[in-house]
Amino acid sequence: MKNALESLVTIGTVDVIRTINGNGFNWLITFTSELGNVPSITPHDIQLTGPSARMSSATQREGIAPLNWNTTIVSAL
Repeated sequence: MKNALESLVTIGTVDVIRTINGNGFNWLITFTSELGNVPSITPHDIQLTGPSARMSSATQREGIAPLNWNTTIVSAL
């Protein structure tokens, strides 16, 4: 899961913890490289299966963007 998420171009680094529950696994994913006041993630769990399959998200702490933080628009050719 960690490698799959970090291979996405919009994701930086993550910490992933998987624990066993009675119906499969619980996953705790912490995004560790997103900085500043970023938009919240809105999970959509409608396609999950199982008697207690749910998703949620929360902000643990807001980071501080570095002084030289910048954005660039790259057009696809």
